[in-house]
Amino acid sequence: MSIVIAIAALGILIFVHELGHFLVAKWSGVKVERFSLGFGPKLIAKQWGETEYVLAAVPFGGYVKMHGDVPEEWEGKAGLSPEDLGAKKKDEEPREPIDPARSFLHKPIPQRIAIALAGPAFNLIFGYFAILAFLWVQPQPVALVGTVQENSPAARAGIQMGDRILSVDGKETPFLGDFLEAIQEHKGPMARIRFERGSETKEADVDVRSEEGRDEFGESLLIGSIGVGPPLSTFVAKVEKDGPAAKAGLESGDRITKVDGESVRFWDEVSRRVRASEGRAVRLTVDREGKSLDFEVTPEVRELDLGEGRVEKRAVIAILGTEDFVETKPAGAAYALANASGETWRLMVLIPKGLLKLIVGDVPRDQIGGPIEIGAQLKRASEQGLGRFLFLLALISINLGILNLLPIPVLDGGHILFFLVEALNRKPVSLKAREIAQQVGLSLLLLLMLFAFYNDIRKIVWPWITGLFGPS
Repeated sequence: MSIVIAIAALGILIFVHELGHFLVAKWSGVKVERFSLGFGPKLIAKQWGETEYVLAAVPFGGYVKMHGDVPEEWEGKAGLSPEDLGAKKKDEEPREPIDPARSFLHKPIPQRIAIALAGPAFNLIFGYFAILAFLWVQPQPVALVGTVQENSPAARAGIQMGDRILSVDGKETPFLGDFLEAIQEHKGPMARIRFERGSETKEADVDVRSEEGRDEFGESLLIGSIGVGPPLSTFVAKVEKDGPAAKAGLESGDRITKVDGESVRFWDEVSRRVRASEGRAVRLTVDREGKSLDFEVTPEVRELDLGEGRVEKRAVIAILGTEDFVETKPAGAAYALANASGETWRLMVLIPKGLLKLIVGDVPRDQIGGPIEIGAQLKRASEQGLGRFLFLLALISINLGILNLLPIPVLDGGHILFFLVEALNRKPVSLKAREIAQQVGLSLLLLLMLFAFYNDIRKIVWPWITGLFGPS
């Protein structure tokens, strides 16, 4: 099922990419001979006007065959143009003579660059609209305070768990992300925070301290903090095998509603009350598929590594929560329009940074995933709802757009590099140099694909196979 989802999703993104090349080529007066989703032997082919539309056997890619886009000296050399990959040359009719008025390589360099840029550009534009849709349809967590650290600036200012943050320094914070961003990027020593508790609105000047945080790649950085945490619900995502909760009968998917008869709403309330038990039995009431069940759980006292050399003994029942928020609400069109550009730009900066870290070894190379891994992630995202699926689709589309701009022959960025060199030298790159570059670029891409498939097999396929024949 994961492979089917991956092929369908990648098919959409490949179509968008090739549509960009197709439309700008048509606009530039270039004759488009073939629009193909996939490579190799044709599965379905239909001639409409001067263009043949093809669905081919190898689904991971596609191409737009433009009239005169391959030097005549390359004709018949397999692998030097996309339609030659796996095609049976003996069945093809002789190629028509080149018409300079409709030929891609006879167009001015700016037009050729525009056609090459159009594919990646369409992927970036698609990514923007997918993020716009994600922000519109995905319910966002509201700015509730889920935890308050002891002796933190928030605690000293009187902010409590369950307070709803309304604004920071006069800037409204309807959602949790707005609040956290305002605090993390706060420049001054004090922030004026307006919050709501029940029906009462309060204000407080809160000291913003700098503390160590982590970016998307786990690198240390300083961020502003007032000592509060997100409003996570009491949904149980995982129960440790043979742990106290498992022995008592708790299961993943349970939602804890009471501890010793007192209602709980936030995950931190459960954690604090379990810690306060110091190992004495606690009674948990959980909601399991609409039924209320009671369990008596005896916590274990364990030594926990809190980081930076700090070790503390705490009572635990060995369960894990998840990013399930107490309260969410639809953001709406205005919020989506206001934030889609910023989120798209964030991903456009993040992806090249991640690629560079991958090359230098700062990010483990086993993070490279192929179609099986992409399919598995898309499947998980689809199970979490349309919003999550759209966000992942946007991420892959932006990734595809940026990777295609890399100056590697056979990619759009490689073609653009050749055109720029041609513009500087006032003559095309020599056929020999282009042929060698194409072959090197194709070899690099094949090696990358093989490595991605290897990671997929090692991390997903092989554990699945051994699980079929392992102990039940």
